Amino acid sequence: MKKISASTVAQAMVPDPVTVTPDTPVTDIAALMVEKHFHTIPVVQDGKVVGILGKEDVLKTLMES
Repeated sequence: MKKISASTVAQAMVPDPVTVTPDTPVTDIAALMVEKHFHTIPVVQDGKVVGILGKEDVLKTLMES
């Protein structure tokens, strides 16, 4: 409930988030999302966030392949 009622980003964010890289296989990301109950995961490269991957993105990619 604290995160939902947060008034600053610092109060809402996770201090040590799970991240993936652009080279992480989509199947590994899907497994991580299921295991950890994540809906989104930050994509980080060289210490910088380069994107956010959502479960819809993962499902779409898996269905296309």
